[in-house]
Amino acid sequence: MGGSESVGERKAQHLEICIDEERYQVEGGQTMLDQVRFVHSSLPELAHAEIDLSTSFAGMPISMPVFISSMTGGSAEGYRLNKLLAEIAEQARIPVGMGSIRILFRKPEVIDHFRLKKHAPSVPVFANIG
Repeated sequence: MGGSESVGERKAQHLEICIDEERYQVEGGQTMLDQVRFVHSSLPELAHAEIDLSTSFAGMPISMPVFISSMTGGSAEGYRLNKLLAEIAEQARIPVGMGSIRILFRKPEVIDHFRLKKHAPSVPVFANIG
């Protein structure tokens, strides 16, 4: 990492890039979903209340096979966002990931930013290491 930019500042910029459309153009601003067309195929013989998407992940019950993907960690704003996402995951009963824990090798003092299990005690919480 070059320059005087701190790891925490770089982690905070990861979030800023996603929300500041004036300064950053992320992936051209398109998802290409406008090119996807679905063929309607209704299933009138199914009752919505009878559909059960619940399953288990890492030995823990979850409401559906969906998870909130890892977000950046190591900055105050990243922690605030990760904490909020963990609380939402707990409420929705789906797994949640936090951002790379690699920053802990350089800044162990931000360990609390990665202690999200208390906010999502009944669902899997995972992290990436780089």
